[in-house]
Amino acid sequence: MLDDGQPRTENSKATPKRARWWLRLLILGPLLLCCCLPLGVPVVHIEAHIYTLEHWPNHKGVLVACRQLMQKTPDARGHTVYGAVDQPPISNLPLAIQALAPSWVMVTKETVHIECGGGFYHYGLEALATDEGEMGGRATKLMDGLWLTRD
Repeated sequence: MLDDGQPRTENSKATPKRARWWLRLLILGPLLLCCCLPLGVPVVHIEAHIYTLEHWPNHKGVLVACRQLMQKTPDARGHTVYGAVDQPPISNLPLAIQALAPSWVMVTKETVHIECGGGFYHYGLEALATDEGEMGGRATKLMDGLWLTRD
């Protein structure tokens, strides 16, 4: 018997359930891929950038540049932000920091925060004025005074 209750004849071809699932997968698979792929690409890009920051060949140069920025007097608010609206551009920063492709950089007398993410995922480097400082949360120590941060 067929699914509709009629007896099976030689010319009638009933599709087995397995074949129907393959047909659905063939039709819906590319549609799902097109919908989910844009969500996965930014995640891969973020993880690749974090890997690059973690294995950066010049951590010492970044730390020295950050400490030089800390020596400069911040503005009246106690900090200077580079790359934000109505703030100095990132091109005013030392090349060692510009090479990290930051979104923005905040400088205080105690820390320099180099933000490379933004939007829904924040990550970057945090340089401390001294080698003895500690970072909490999801921070990874790269060297004394320099940390990789993730939020």
